[in-house]
Amino acid sequence: MSTADRYRAYAEAFELSLADDDWTRLEQYFTEDAVYRPDGTPDSDVTGRDAVLARLKGLGDVGSEVQKLPAAGSF
Repeated sequence: MSTADRYRAYAEAFELSLADDDWTRLEQYFTEDAVYRPDGTPDSDVTGRDAVLARLKGLGDVGSEVQKLPAAGSF
């Protein structure tokens, strides 16, 4: 699987997780020691797969409706 194919698969899984709140499907995309740096500085680091997934889940809990938009073009 190419990097672009893997990214597309992750993006699709992320959208599904936003829609149905099943974040376990994203576990395969993160190592146990994953680091998420949301604002680009070490002070904002979220460390560990479970913590990263919890943070991503929190992004979907903002109360807004998720809407899938059509895409055009390629990566």
